[in-house]
Amino acid sequence: MKSTALFLVFLWIHLTADAQNTFPYSFNTNSVYITLVGGCTQAAALQLPDPVLTPENIEALNVETINKFDRNATRQFSPLANTQSDYTLGIVMVAPSAIAASELGRSGWNHALIYSGMYLETFLLTNGVKDLTKDIVQRTRPLFYNSDLSLDERAVLAAAGDGRTSFYSGHTAVAFSSAVFLASTYDELYDNKTVSRALWTSSIGLATATGYLRFKAGKHFPSDILTGAIIGTAIGYWVPKAHLSGTKNWTLTPGTNSLTLQYHLR
Repeated sequence: MKSTALFLVFLWIHLTADAQNTFPYSFNTNSVYITLVGGCTQAAALQLPDPVLTPENIEALNVETINKFDRNATRQFSPLANTQSDYTLGIVMVAPSAIAASELGRSGWNHALIYSGMYLETFLLTNGVKDLTKDIVQRTRPLFYNSDLSLDERAVLAAAGDGRTSFYSGHTAVAFSSAVFLASTYDELYDNKTVSRALWTSSIGLATATGYLRFKAGKHFPSDILTGAIIGTAIGYWVPKAHLSGTKNWTLTPGTNSLTLQYHLR
């Protein structure tokens, strides 16, 4: 928690000190499409039955069926790495709030709400696609192939209910989408190449660390992590780009006790 707070304070100090460009983002028709796709994939995932991994399934697993690129993951298991991956993910997920807070201080609610809305769209799309893919593919996590763990130990772990959700890594996807969203929106909003390089390096570093820790925890195969990184990067980059427009189709205006969303025909 201390490291998260220090990271956000460091980022906020630099944001408030940097020269800001004109705010380039607005809600537009793409916002509707992104929200619909994210919401529909999430809803579809919720309708599918949760994949179940039984003791019989575990006993029948054969490490020889795993490709050589992924096979080393079947020898990994670390509860500590699992916990650490939650921390690294948490840091990179909350980091965009520093830019939202900066926008609130500089320009008021409208820009802060647009920025926050874009980030929520990014998370919704990343999470929805990830959940639906997991429920369809139902790949068994590598730790259940690990012969260093007894069948009883693996059965207890499988009782958590996520034994067949390996493909692809949700932690990695969300970490990379958040990291790329943060760094790419910073580049649009601020002119400071030094901070930009530091932000790209630190945020992508945290996302990469998240993926590595998921591997060490025995939660994911390398191919799961690479896929999550690619999809997360694509979503984190594309969503804010989809909100760059010379014409504002949508405006979000805060009131005393309400928010007003207006669509403008031009």
